Amino acid sequence: MLHRGSVGLKCSWVLLAGLYACSDSADGGGGFDRNMRPLGAAGIGAPTGGGGTGTGIGGFGDGPTVPGTGGTTQPPLFDPTMCTNVTLNATRVTPTVMLVVDGSQSMVTNMYGAGTRWDAIRNALIDPAMGVVPALQDLVKFGLAVYGTMPTCPLPLNVVMPALANAAAVTTGLPAQPPGMFTPTGRALSDVVDMLPDPVTGDPDVMIEPQIIVLATDGDPNDCNLDPFAGGGMANYQPSIDAAMKLQAKHQKMYVISVGMDAAVTHLQEMANIGAGMPREMTPGAPVFYPEDPTQLAATLKQLVGEEISCVVTLEGQGVIVGKECGGTVTLNGTPLQCNGDNGWRLNDSLHIELLGEPCEQFKMSASAQLIANFPCDAVE
Repeated sequence: MLHRGSVGLKCSWVLLAGLYACSDSADGGGGFDRNMRPLGAAGIGAPTGGGGTGTGIGGFGDGPTVPGTGGTTQPPLFDPTMCTNVTLNATRVTPTVMLVVDGSQSMVTNMYGAGTRWDAIRNALIDPAMGVVPALQDLVKFGLAVYGTMPTCPLPLNVVMPALANAAAVTTGLPAQPPGMFTPTGRALSDVVDMLPDPVTGDPDVMIEPQIIVLATDGDPNDCNLDPFAGGGMANYQPSIDAAMKLQAKHQKMYVISVGMDAAVTHLQEMANIGAGMPREMTPGAPVFYPEDPTQLAATLKQLVGEEISCVVTLEGQGVIVGKECGGTVTLNGTPLQCNGDNGWRLNDSLHIELLGEPCEQFKMSASAQLIANFPCDAVE
């Protein structure tokens, strides 16, 4: 868990009828009358006004002041010279990963003799020991869309919308057998793209976190048409290309995993290129992933999703003055990190800190990592 306390000052600010007093002493300050005139030192107060106790702030009143017996008189107004340090809130960037899984009938084919392709996908996603969703559900907002044509097309099962701690819902969304029949990849992908927001808003005050689709399929795309005499089941690449282009235009990202070797290599390469923001026919293009067994499939998914977990955190408030950041202290789980060190941290801009090297790896894999950023007041905007 990140440090999420409010901005903290080393001195103690106390609200007094809309004005502020700052004390760096353990003793209390004197009270004020209705005209905000100081009522003397802190101490034992009279019923009609006067000082408070030796550890608090005095009350308000109309009567004469009764001098206190302890404490020190404090200034009634805000004194910026008293501020010595500021602890800034840090917010983790949490990616959304939508798992778009081929549920066609061919997914019950064996995957290299090690169980069915569907079993391999289920284990790689939801197995308690090896699954990517249980392992990273506290760091990633996982969602799921299984596509096929039975009993409805293109999304025959309920779509699991992305959320943290979503392993149970994703598990429920992956039944023991796929829904079956054809492979309407294009229509299903288009629907999922419409469900996810565009992370580029153009508004600097609005931040939408990364939106990633992982497409896992074992064959060429076709459509919802079940009539073999009307072209049902025939390969139809264009709807998938159109959906991928829509994804690229919405600044979303897509990885392509082939579960088997039935799909046209050229088409998968085009889909991967578009999903990576590249031109459709770029060579060499984005990687297409061809895991050779269920274990490698699980490792591939963990690698891809893990790469989307950011080591950049957003600082709340007005940010840090660039050039003064190394006067502050950033700690991870209580260990100070070196400013601008290969295994430390750096300030990317006034509102973003990036962890580097080993601290980055620790931070990416632990939802309970505690990151605290503390800066001198003259380094904060």
